Amino acid sequence: LWAVEQVVKSETSSAVLAWLAAADDVALRRLQLVAEQHDCWVVLFRPASARNARSPAALRIGIEQHGSITRLDVVKCRGGRPGILDLEGLLWPDSAGGYSEPSLSAKAQRYERVAEPSTAEAAE
Repeated sequence: LWAVEQVVKSETSSAVLAWLAAADDVALRRLQLVAEQHDCWVVLFRPASARNARSPAALRIGIEQHGSITRLDVVKCRGGRPGILDLEGLLWPDSAGGYSEPSLSAKAQRYERVAEPSTAEAAE
């Protein structure tokens, strides 16, 4: 998180993407405040094990692939309601220069949601 925070503070980027293995809620809140102060959009990719962890994020989403259906799960949305959106028939560019159904890479699969939200999580 320190490196992400330094990039945000440098004001050389308007957006930062980072993959985190672990982070505590105090450090995440500090990063959120720095991002707001420096008007920088920060997207953190976290493992599925962090799904139930506290987070100051205004928006938390999960994404899964089920055949031709891409499921977007809005876990938390400040000022809105959590929900699930199924998108069918999305075609993404493939390595052969054509289009095919999307598939998650091995790395992305580590970050996909592993359980449906409970009532308590949906109320977050």
